[in-house]
Amino acid sequence: MEAVISVQDVANIITLVAPGYFALKTYSIIYAKAEKDFSQLVLLSAIFSLPIVATYSLVFGLHDVSTDLRYTLGLIGFSVAVGFVFARMRRMKPVRRLLRALRFPAAEEDFLKLQFGKLPKMEGVTVKLKNGEMFFGTPQGASKYHADGERRYFFSNVAWFVKKTKKWEPRPGSIIIALAEIEYFESFSPLPED
Repeated sequence: MEAVISVQDVANIITLVAPGYFALKTYSIIYAKAEKDFSQLVLLSAIFSLPIVATYSLVFGLHDVSTDLRYTLGLIGFSVAVGFVFARMRRMKPVRRLLRALRFPAAEEDFLKLQFGKLPKMEGVTVKLKNGEMFFGTPQGASKYHADGERRYFFSNVAWFVKKTKKWEPRPGSIIIALAEIEYFESFSPLPED
């Protein structure tokens, strides 16, 4: 038996993958996401496309998938709207609480911000900079995550390690530092002992 894929079959496959792709891309415009490899992107697009196509067909009383230009453009517009609505829903407090309780990652996929959020309140970290200096501070926030943007972190309760005296020297104020300048973080509850 010979398997032949027709132009209509290809069009149907694209119609069943594209809606998920457009919804994911719209979502990632609002919440920058880490780049996914091609196979993962195709799989996620197909998974998200099925409910999008089903909902679109149900809402507009359609009975089958069509490759008609009007149907396709309407479906893509609907997919973009779905991506936008789900991204906006992630900002709602009840949704954020529910997803946090279910251990879903933060919307921005910022690993460090997520880890800092798991620290008990006012717990500090020791930060070693690439230039060899070290400071201790309490993470207070971070700049908004963008896939190619520079990340900055804000620390309060800062103490610098003085190499000559081998002691921690608390300093008033706080510090904002670029992630590119940081070599590593270590978590500590109290200020490390001298």
